[in-house]
Amino acid sequence: MLRKAFLVLVPLAVAVSLVTAVLYSINGAQARTDFEGNFRAKDANGDGFVDRDELIAVMQKRLEQVDLPPACEGTELARRWTFPPETLADGEIEFADGNGDGRLTLREVVAAFERQRADQFVQVDADSNGYMTRGELERAMRADEVNVSENCRKAIGMHGAYKAAEHIAFMDRDGDRQVSLREFVDH
Repeated sequence: MLRKAFLVLVPLAVAVSLVTAVLYSINGAQARTDFEGNFRAKDANGDGFVDRDELIAVMQKRLEQVDLPPACEGTELARRWTFPPETLADGEIEFADGNGDGRLTLREVVAAFERQRADQFVQVDADSNGYMTRGELERAMRADEVNVSENCRKAIGMHGAYKAAEHIAFMDRDGDRQVSLREFVDH
């Protein structure tokens, strides 16, 4: 039962985290640098792989540092942090381990997040024209807002649908007031 709940909640938590990361990253190069730094921090022995034991140690440390405000109690976001570090590590491996060897490379992690971003883009692009508009992003963000209460979002600094126009402008490199898949993935 715990594994089933985890498999349902992890994609939700990953989606919320990714959308937040994508919308707040400075630019594509910065996002890639953050992936590298994050990966290297997890790779405790420096062998170029992140294995389950390394991920368990990282997740244990994160669990010890999580201090969600009371406004987030009872939300999906808060429930994600009730899982043991082993479960969180297994979920990350399942999410990103492209070759199934039980350990992660930087290339696998980046590829998994890019696939996730592409999937998110497709979900937001309601008319399937290959572009994300402000209206489409607003609708998607409103739908996601039911998973994290307004009080919780405010407490953790997570923006709501009212910021969709700002996010589109930030990601829109060619100035056409819409975001292509490439523009979205690069952020």
